[in-house]
Amino acid sequence: MPSQVMYTNSSAMWLANKVRAALAGSKIKLWKEITQPLGVSTVKSHFTECDYDGYEEVTITNFLAVHLDPDTGGASISSGTQQWDYGPASSPAVGNTVKGYYLESATGDLVLAGEFESLISMGLIGQSILVDVVLNYGS
Repeated sequence: MPSQVMYTNSSAMWLANKVRAALAGSKIKLWKEITQPLGVSTVKSHFTECDYDGYEEVTITNFLAVHLDPDTGGASISSGTQQWDYGPASSPAVGNTVKGYYLESATGDLVLAGEFESLISMGLIGQSILVDVVLNYGS
């Protein structure tokens, strides 16, 4: 068995382009609860999706173009920064404590999930959450 295996830049870019095409129309969702710790066995049914006033899932028509990543090496694709805002408030107002996000394919398959370093409150006009999903290949 070889002691080191690596993607070349061209193969990392090829792979990232394949994933980019497969993720066209994918959705990023925010979650407020999870039934067990986030891990490799996590499935969509473990999440309780947010429902605060103004919340909607975000559809990623296409990830941004593949690029060689100068910071981590390899080839990366990015969803671009996506923003969720609170409001307008309903009566009675509905807020959430947001714990993380997840990405699902256009066909509904769970691709990845993330947990924020700290809880984010969404319950007042002006509160927002920003997420940029970056996938890297070959680093």
